[in-house]
Amino acid sequence: MNDIWETRKQSMIWLENELLAERTIIQDGFEFMERTINIFNMTEKKEGKTLHGQFSRICAVTLAKSNYLFLGCFDLALNALAQESGALLRPLIETYELLIYFRLDM
Repeated sequence: MNDIWETRKQSMIWLENELLAERTIIQDGFEFMERTINIFNMTEKKEGKTLHGQFSRICAVTLAKSNYLFLGCFDLALNALAQESGALLRPLIETYELLIYFRLDM
């Protein structure tokens, strides 16, 4: 029987070596999204139930959803299931469009 983790192990080796620069960019992107979510959360706590506070909460939740969808796509790709990660792409695009709407509407 094949080792079900072999593909993942190989992906991790590539990320440590040949794809180190790409891994760094991806990690930086996830860290940036986490910092942005934290800023929205802090703003929501500070502003409370004001319009600005509610807006920050909605943006934080939407961005957190995007973060998890990105993570799911990345995880599937590491397991050689990049085509299947396309199923997560539609809701990811929808969260992106929501964030654009929020930015333009506020």
